[in-house]
Amino acid sequence: AALGVFTYFTIDLFLKYLQARTMRRFQIPPYPFPPLADIRQNLGLLLRAEGGYARSLYGYAVFGLMAAFFVTAGGKILRVILRADPLPFLQTFSLSYLLGSLAASLLWMLLGTLGLLKPWIAFAMLAAGAIFLIQRFFHMKKEWPQIRPPLSSWWLEQSLFEKGSLLFIALILFLYSTNPVFYTLSSDALVTHLTLPNYYINEGGLLIHPAHFHSYFPQNTEMLVVWSLLAGSEFTAQLVIWG
Repeated sequence: AALGVFTYFTIDLFLKYLQARTMRRFQIPPYPFPPLADIRQNLGLLLRAEGGYARSLYGYAVFGLMAAFFVTAGGKILRVILRADPLPFLQTFSLSYLLGSLAASLLWMLLGTLGLLKPWIAFAMLAAGAIFLIQRFFHMKKEWPQIRPPLSSWWLEQSLFEKGSLLFIALILFLYSTNPVFYTLSSDALVTHLTLPNYYINEGGLLIHPAHFHSYFPQNTEMLVVWSLLAGSEFTAQLVIWG
């Protein structure tokens, strides 16, 4: 499975690189980090959550708080479903994330139906995600002596190829997460995934648009994009779409 994912990402990344060189769809900066002369300016932009670098950092932070909300809320739902039948850590984490994202999407659909697509609600849910993250940190810190031995033994059981493949996949996923830095040219995002959430926000609620048949479709991704946009981050919205 790791080899298959490795091959897919490698080929896909290479094709996107060729496409970028051919179509010049990406603007590549002359340096990866700002020079010393721009540090003061960038720090000011960062404090105001403006500018390219700051928007990226802010977008990652918002996505992280959303993910914390997903995992925590989904974990509570999963415990109700499983009761006294726990799953392995990775399965618990992935199912918690999935269930939490579905619950958050359903909540935003309910808020949209009630005409309550408000920025303060978006930031309140992000604050809840921050509280969940802090609680989880102290919980993990307390249970780390029990978690570390099985985690270390699992890592040691993996072959060198499997370790290298997992690290490479993690690196590729991180590189893919930088795509939202650039303006999207994806037709799906421009026609549906970004357009409908902006339409809902401008109208103040969830509406069916008779000229847009995607507004009749399930709105899971679009509701999470609504949350991202209300939190003031198009970068996070693109992370949700790419994720």
